[in-house]
Amino acid sequence: MKKIILTGGAGFIGSNILKHLIKLKYHVVVIDDLTSGKYSNIEGLKKSKYFGFEKCSITNYKYLNNVFKNVDFVLHQAASKKTVCDKDPRKDLKVNAEGAFNLLKLSSDHNVKKFIHASTGSVFGENKTNKSQNENSIKKPVSYYGVSKNAAENYIEVFNKLFNLNYTVLRYFHVYGPNQDYSPNGGVISIFINNLIKGKPITIYGDGSQQRIFTYVEDVVRANMFSINNKKTNNQIYNCTYGKRIKLIDALNLISKTLKIYPNKLTYTNWKQGDIKNFNVSNQKLIRAGFNYKYNFDLGIKNTIKSFYK
Repeated sequence: MKKIILTGGAGFIGSNILKHLIKLKYHVVVIDDLTSGKYSNIEGLKKSKYFGFEKCSITNYKYLNNVFKNVDFVLHQAASKKTVCDKDPRKDLKVNAEGAFNLLKLSSDHNVKKFIHASTGSVFGENKTNKSQNENSIKKPVSYYGVSKNAAENYIEVFNKLFNLNYTVLRYFHVYGPNQDYSPNGGVISIFINNLIKGKPITIYGDGSQQRIFTYVEDVVRANMFSINNKKTNNQIYNCTYGKRIKLIDALNLISKTLKIYPNKLTYTNWKQGDIKNFNVSNQKLIRAGFNYKYNFDLGIKNTIKSFYK
């Protein structure tokens, strides 16, 4: 039986990964301080003999050290989200950079077989050329969040070179799906769906022309499992994204059409600081390694809407 530490396991992406791991009978210890994660996301699994939970921040090195016993894999999903980082950049630095460093140090000291890290497309910064960016494209982050996540990527490569720590980095792009937070600090897809269903106003930051590459959470879950089980992914960085661009206003229109509910009030406001207007990245490296994406945007939206009615 393989033991996995899953940071951020009570969060949106982490809880979806957790359900899959438990189903496959991995022994999983969730580490989450519940700052943004919700215990309700994992409550249904607490009776499983394969599930453990530690309420702890990844910045608490001493506490973490007591958890790292006979660990095979670390799936590092915990992060200070961009919406939080804009308000508290020092916390952003501590969680996303120092927190990653803590986990890498412990993984190295305790001979973890593999460290799988959730990064972000924000490490690239603004795509001013509109050329497709691959994993080796220049990184010029334009937000605190992008800088701190880029620091974590750099630490990972250093730990690999100095201590031979095996890793896979998965850069996420606009992940959406069941369990996503729809509060003002949540994901735009879930915010759109929730506000449309409840008849609340819709706010778009900017003019709606910004390009996004939405990736359904189940494909992200599958990419993490692929990274555990496929040696081709050892010591590699991947853009983990469905790969098709869509304007934000077009995404809203598709959701409205699917729901058959249209905004009672649509407001445009100032662009958010550090918001990237144009994403254009290649997902071919992960596909060439043998991974396939199963969920296009239409199917992902339908599944996400269904989860709101359960």
